[in-house]
Amino acid sequence: MATLQATRTQWTPAELKQRLDRGEQMFILDVRNRDEFEAWRIEGRTKIPTINVPYFDILEAGGAEDIIESVVNYARAELVNQLPKDRPILVVCAKGGTSDLVAEGLRQLGYEAINLAGGTLAWGNYYDVKTVVEEPALSIYQVSRPARGCLSYVVASNGEAVIIDPLRHVDNYLRLAEEKDLQIRLILDTHAHADHISGGAELAQRLGVPYYLHPYDGIHPIDVLPAKLPYQPLWDGQRFQVGEATIETIHIPGHTLGNVVYLV
Repeated sequence: MATLQATRTQWTPAELKQRLDRGEQMFILDVRNRDEFEAWRIEGRTKIPTINVPYFDILEAGGAEDIIESVVNYARAELVNQLPKDRPILVVCAKGGTSDLVAEGLRQLGYEAINLAGGTLAWGNYYDVKTVVEEPALSIYQVSRPARGCLSYVVASNGEAVIIDPLRHVDNYLRLAEEKDLQIRLILDTHAHADHISGGAELAQRLGVPYYLHPYDGIHPIDVLPAKLPYQPLWDGQRFQVGEATIETIHIPGHTLGNVVYLV
């Protein structure tokens, strides 16, 4: 996938994340089909003013052969009272192509319209890495997927690392390990996740390292048959050594029967 670049008229997912973190005001015009919009949309810590106007509705009602002219016509007739001029308008579609055309039409009417590079697909697959602490004896990196609100962590010490709750796009962790010159020794999950697919088993297989999960979460929740994925059983009080860091397992059933936390 080509590297996305931020410009005066385009934000990358990384820039959008930074602006959301800063609490900057914005308005979102989502031009995807209604069913796509209703299934999932861009959200922040606080509610972002958002409207959904499908792209093909704009073209049909705009009535011109030229796409941007249709956007201008439609915006003048239908959107004048809905779009603000005191803040950026982020225009989004699935992949960032049609939204770019809509943003261009809005700019011709004086709006500060910005396209989301790569669209909601790029936003949904964007991973953000933050350094919690970085010292030779102990480094902790938070790896998040903002569009889903999912968090994972890389804990490292003296060049060795453990990945906790890895998300499904495992190449992000392999790149981080390469950048930080880390040798991944094991994979840990805190529980069986219902809101996303764990990358634990895949990472363990690709790296040839053990993947640990509490056995209470290694069963199907309905028929209680054993999981088919390979994992090592995890027990209360079990300890792991990573460089100089010791990681202790604490079983805290509640969220799931096999839910654990790790004391570093």
